[in-house]
Amino acid sequence: MLSLRLVFSASSFVGIFFLYCTLFSSFFPKDTSPYVFLQSSIVTTAILVFLIFILFPNIFKKNSASTISISKIYTVSCLTSFICLIPFFALITYLICVAEGHDRWETMASVVALSVLLPTAWFIPIGLISGWVIYQRKCK
Repeated sequence: MLSLRLVFSASSFVGIFFLYCTLFSSFFPKDTSPYVFLQSSIVTTAILVFLIFILFPNIFKKNSASTISISKIYTVSCLTSFICLIPFFALITYLICVAEGHDRWETMASVVALSVLLPTAWFIPIGLISGWVIYQRKCK
């Protein structure tokens, strides 16, 4: 359980830092230091992880009476979340590029790059949480 919490926390930090550096950088001045994004993502991750672990103290804990394979559920939900996040981040990237007024080729390059890179940073935390929810439903 502790190792899954560490993996969740670390991958959430990477995902939030990547979001700040890529998508949210357009809302900051152009000469903003990457350390601002680093500090912001550390604080955001700490608050997010603290709230999740306080509200759900048994998150990622295997039910001792259950015979269901939790690792198979986590693996399938992580892969499914990766596939589902690609169109989601492609749409968000496209909307931000259109709102900023980029030309067509720059928009397409951004959409293609970020629709693959952002899901790689987010599929683990989203997959772990969705896998835990599925596991809890199957145990009941």
